[in-house]
Amino acid sequence: MRAPGPAGLGSRGGARVRRKPQRPTVNADLETVTWDALPGSHPLLEHLEHAPPPPCGDLLAGFHLDGAPEFERWLERRRAQLRGAATRAAWGLARAAESADRGADAAAWARRATELAPFDEQAARERIALLLRLRDRAGALRAYRDFARRLARELEAEPSAETRSLVDGLVGDDAGPA
Repeated sequence: MRAPGPAGLGSRGGARVRRKPQRPTVNADLETVTWDALPGSHPLLEHLEHAPPPPCGDLLAGFHLDGAPEFERWLERRRAQLRGAATRAAWGLARAAESADRGADAAAWARRATELAPFDEQAARERIALLLRLRDRAGALRAYRDFARRLARELEAEPSAETRSLVDGLVGDDAGPA
């Protein structure tokens, strides 16, 4: 599809396409752009104010080539690289949103980062700590419990003492927002 003209029209295979007006979107090609960290006042936040974290699935999910082990190894490495880049970008946006006093956005990006790395305990602790800084005790406890359930169900493991210590005081307390 070519870029739309002033009337919002583009062409695709000879057919004319009209786009509906939408909120601004941000697209990034991870082949050419990676975000290792975003500064606290990154201008990208202005465009993401109401944007939910984008859905993100694995590269070529469900795709398999018989008899091509080199391709399979490359694909797994590439998936891990892209997942890592998306996770770092989400954490960068979470930190930037928190610095800009955008607590809801910070919490949403931290949630997205932990969805991309569901067994990363350090990431779970960072999300819980962020929620506690935002005074969302219920959200912090929910994040901890979700992480603990996922570990138990998928890995037959439990969170470390360090992670448990973040929420120990919340369990007996009223876990509503402070």
